[in-house]
Amino acid sequence: MEETKKRNPWVMLIVTYLAAFSAPLNMFKVPAVAPALIATFGIDASGIGLFMSAYTLTGVVLALPAGAIARKIGYKQTSLIALGISIVGAAIGCFASDMNMLLLSRVFEGIGLCMMGVTGISIVVGYFPVEERGRAMGFFVTYMALAACLGPLILSAVGENYGFKMVWYVCLVFTVLMTLVFLVVLKNPEIPEDEKNLPRINMFKVIAENKQIWLLAIVFTIHNFVVVGIINNFASTYLVSTFGISMSQAGLLSAITAVCATISMIVVGSLSDKLKTRKKFIVFGVALGLIASIFIYSVNSLAGCIVFMIIAGIEGGFIPCMCQTAGPEILEKRQLAPVSQAFLSFGQNIGQFLGSAIFGIAAASIGWTISGWAILVPLFAIALVVALLMKIK
Repeated sequence: MEETKKRNPWVMLIVTYLAAFSAPLNMFKVPAVAPALIATFGIDASGIGLFMSAYTLTGVVLALPAGAIARKIGYKQTSLIALGISIVGAAIGCFASDMNMLLLSRVFEGIGLCMMGVTGISIVVGYFPVEERGRAMGFFVTYMALAACLGPLILSAVGENYGFKMVWYVCLVFTVLMTLVFLVVLKNPEIPEDEKNLPRINMFKVIAENKQIWLLAIVFTIHNFVVVGIINNFASTYLVSTFGISMSQAGLLSAITAVCATISMIVVGSLSDKLKTRKKFIVFGVALGLIASIFIYSVNSLAGCIVFMIIAGIEGGFIPCMCQTAGPEILEKRQLAPVSQAFLSFGQNIGQFLGSAIFGIAAASIGWTISGWAILVPLFAIALVVALLMKIK
């Protein structure tokens, strides 16, 4: 990995943030225009789940290899490969004439998201010392929540006024522009003096021998299964089908969860640095997720549903921020950040893939309420037990 003259870490963070943001923006364009896709392709909620699962399935396969690639050729180089693949996927989607072609585009975009997720976090870890990392990570990880917010908020309006294909064109242009900025400005972080002679490691052995990273990954996987794979991905579809509101109204309301997540990420990141704890915030976040899971699909009013979407949004800030901050700290060395993030990303993509696929089928078969109680609640109860068992600060 190349060494550079000292750079402003916040400039590097912002440039990385903008590039990373393009990947989940492409991901969340599907739920933003889900009703239009259902009408165009004659599919149901399970079909939307398939579109989302195709995006995350690649992450299951490529998360760990992405970590190895990042350590070998450098964070910037790996990120540029990820962004290039995202551009190819977005371009295919722009010209997709049937469901199969659109699914293919989602696979390419999923590869980009997976690789960028690993390298983006690693860049932040490389530029910020541990005592400042919570605040930096709290800001950086909002890129997923912000995309989940702007997807329903802006892209649904674009799709409603200009057709869902225009959403694909908008995302393609944005991805290309952010890639160019990243190419010109970003430099790889310097290697710390005490890690310059770090011996070659077996990343699978490092993961296998560390119980805490496994416990952390379980919590993170369940969060992604429930909050991202289900609550976020199906929000517009649920609101339209249950309460009879328009697609743009559903998009606006769906953004509430992401807005709450974005705010809570920034707040909890700074607080965790000051209080010098990650675990307490993880436990509290999981408890909020359990409460939201019990009620979000069972309340009979739109106002009640919004309340529990807000609670789910707050959880959606606590868990990603704290888990991705704690991961590199568990493995201690900055150069091992791709290893911890690759493992968390592996769980992240498994969670999102299975959440979208399983819940889409369940909701279409037995309804939203029973599916929520049978799937969401037990998983968050398990996550709470696991979080309490973790032995981290």
